[in-house]
Amino acid sequence: MPGRLARQAHGRFDAAGAVALSLLLGSTAWLLNPGNAPGWAVPAAAVTLTALTFAFIRYELRQEDPVL
Repeated sequence: MPGRLARQAHGRFDAAGAVALSLLLGSTAWLLNPGNAPGWAVPAAAVTLTALTFAFIRYELRQEDPVL
């Protein structure tokens, strides 16, 4: 176990994954409280957010040192 932790500590930081995760979390927060958004915006945002989440997961699965 200590050897495994030492190996993980020297990995590269996934900056693109961190930015994408931050945007996904922020978008999810907006989706849960859209305020005065037009009626079409929430369903469109939900579909877009779902597609982007799947793309993010696919991207992270291919990374050597994923953010998640």
